[in-house]
Amino acid sequence: MLPVFLFAQKPKPLNLRRYDEIKFHFGMAMGFNQMRADIHRSDNFHQLDSMYSVEANPQMGFNINIVSNWNINPYFSLRFLPGLNFGQRNMEYVYLHGQKFHKKEMEIESTYLDFPLLFQVKSARMNNFRMYLVGGFSYKFDLSSQKEISKEDKPRIRFKPHVFSYEIGVGSDFFLEYFKFALEVRYTFGINNVVHYDDSQFSRVRVRALLPQLAAQLERDVAVSLARTADLARADADLLDELAEVGSVTSGALPVSQLRDRPDALRWRILQAWLRAHGAEVALRHVLAVDQLVCQWRGQGRIAIPGGHIERHQGELVFHSR
Repeated sequence: MLPVFLFAQKPKPLNLRRYDEIKFHFGMAMGFNQMRADIHRSDNFHQLDSMYSVEANPQMGFNINIVSNWNINPYFSLRFLPGLNFGQRNMEYVYLHGQKFHKKEMEIESTYLDFPLLFQVKSARMNNFRMYLVGGFSYKFDLSSQKEISKEDKPRIRFKPHVFSYEIGVGSDFFLEYFKFALEVRYTFGINNVVHYDDSQFSRVRVRALLPQLAAQLERDVAVSLARTADLARADADLLDELAEVGSVTSGALPVSQLRDRPDALRWRILQAWLRAHGAEVALRHVLAVDQLVCQWRGQGRIAIPGGHIERHQGELVFHSR
């Protein structure tokens, strides 16, 4: 005779028995995130630019959201979770300047206003536990994209403020005596390109989209010609920068006699270096305006630039800060 033993799980008290019968629930959600950046490189990436590699290293961030849940029935819910996402991406660039490779690291912080709308599919309850799947779309607004970049942090790429994405995830509910506790893992995939293209070498890539059409019209490899021209221009620019550094005055007034007979490209670089040495972030139009005090002097008044103004006094350019 063989004895047979049968075991049965002792029924547990069912917590929050009528939870799914209540149409609307509200709560709080807190969690951690890692903000990545999916970088797409063109086929001619290394030929068209001095940039040799671009990598994004995600850092740990923090989320806090308000949970609003509409129970359509015991197995389906619609969830809206407005909140704040704090995160950071460290962008690492390796580029060629002169004959040497240099590395540039940028810490790009983001603070998103997050508005996800998710559809939840739930399993049947197993005592005080159940699994679920979530999926939907979200809109984010990056508050940090409006932040002014300090002089010490330039050059730095910017991200666009508007981010559209879709989300999928899985989680589990634990029904405790007085409240429900949930654990969830969710992935968010951006839909739109968030890079803000400006005149920085770290984001100036829009011209690459036109190269295939240009190559087809000219019936030749445009990338090789552009790369060769870029090498020549880079060498000329490096030489002019070195000459401008030698000929510039880093503080005080700038004698006009040091500038008047110099070539335009060198004179403009000296003016730019002198203005930036005084803390002025100037564009080409500001440099050309100040250059009129050197080459087109007719007794005109001061020239306004960001952070102050320039005037010519007794044969010297004088910077007056605001």
